[in-house]
Amino acid sequence: MGRCCVPNCKGNYDNGPKVRLFSFSSDPVRKAKWQRAVRRDDIDVCQLKNPQVCELHFKAEHLRTTSKYTDGDGRTIEVPMKLTRLMPDAVPTIFPGCPELSL
Repeated sequence: MGRCCVPNCKGNYDNGPKVRLFSFSSDPVRKAKWQRAVRRDDIDVCQLKNPQVCELHFKAEHLRTTSKYTDGDGRTIEVPMKLTRLMPDAVPTIFPGCPELSL
């Protein structure tokens, strides 16, 4: 299982919470936003084989936990998703335990 690459985060480490991870986007613009947000001075995050950020670093409105569809009668049905997904414009913004840095 992967681990969160955010400094001081214990997401999916042995002594930390078990959380959903999201891989960096292949889109260069979105990838650059994530890299700036993660703020790793010790390594280039994008040089990692598969850098991932856990759900703890995203606002609730950036996480999709349900899916909506319209049935044959025109009613909108909302069902829970098996896996949480990110909204397309989501960027990690919550960093508890990390030093405050200006971007």
